Amino acid sequence: MKLKPLRPESNELLHLDAMRFIAAAGIVLHHSQEFFHGHADRALAGAHSAGLALFVDLFFTISGYVIAHVYADRITDLRSFGTFIQRRIGRLGPLHWVTFALSASLWAFLAYFQVSATHTPSFKVECLVETITLTHALYPCGGLILNGQSWSISAEMAMYVSFPIFLAIGRRSPLYLLTLAAGVATAIVGFNHGLPDATTSIGVWVEAYSPLRATVSFCIGITLWLMRPALERLPLPEIVLYISVPALCIVMQTMSNAFVAMALVYIVVCAAIVADLRGKTSYIFRAIAPLGQLTYSIYMWHGLFILVFMNIIGDKVLRLSTVAMICVAIITYVMILSWSYFSFIYLETPARKWIDRLKVAPATTSLSKSRAG
Repeated sequence: MKLKPLRPESNELLHLDAMRFIAAAGIVLHHSQEFFHGHADRALAGAHSAGLALFVDLFFTISGYVIAHVYADRITDLRSFGTFIQRRIGRLGPLHWVTFALSASLWAFLAYFQVSATHTPSFKVECLVETITLTHALYPCGGLILNGQSWSISAEMAMYVSFPIFLAIGRRSPLYLLTLAAGVATAIVGFNHGLPDATTSIGVWVEAYSPLRATVSFCIGITLWLMRPALERLPLPEIVLYISVPALCIVMQTMSNAFVAMALVYIVVCAAIVADLRGKTSYIFRAIAPLGQLTYSIYMWHGLFILVFMNIIGDKVLRLSTVAMICVAIITYVMILSWSYFSFIYLETPARKWIDRLKVAPATTSLSKSRAG
């Protein structure tokens, strides 16, 4: 069988595509690195690498920029807004529902055979319904959710619904949108400081109410899109990327200061945007960029692969040594990447096209008229 080549959707955002893949790889490492250590050392190792969770905020920032880049001039009435939401559901929904169903089946299997687990998801009806409808970030059900990484997809959907409001604020002045982002960030720090799970600034940020956390970075992404003419004048963007990306990875795994890490997140995204605006892409970024198409697949599938091959088989059944577990990890990473390719080509893309073709958008109504009425 001849494999279909991966290609970026356009040549306009190659550096951002590369950053998306790097962020996805960082999240995979974040959720698997504990198995490189003995049981006694895992809590400490997890605390040291907790900053890798901030790669999700890099996703939110890139999302804000890309959504503004693609849809800022397309959403003019309720019909176009409905089409926008339909397409976002088509992009995110099918894989979320598939991984949800497989996660439910796997955990039900483990429960049937009474296999113990440290973090068992909840099968409460409200948790299941909220997860299926991607509202679990808005209304936490009080239990762990199946395909747990989907919390950020739920928060992302909330950002899509709010996008016209954020864009309207930013078009009045990007400073207004930055002020909103800064205000939300300040509220997060103020409300979460001192919580039991928020003993560091990274803990404060990670434990934040998900839609608020997403709002900060999503709004900054939209602001960067609005400020393109000013950003384009910034010098040496690829050199800044070569320096800031390794610096971000090091800081995420050695410091507990979220403010330094988040500043580097925004520097990385800003440098990638400037590099894309310049239109000159070096070989390394051009080579990585097509893998950005697999970002969502990697993000949604990696938890299941890590659970089965590293947690259950490698750690609990075979009780592998650290060296052997690293070998299993490498094999698992290859499987995640390979499976993500087939998922993107043969599941997500056909499902997305099918949902995009459905005639569900409302009749044309001006957004401004709708608000006035």
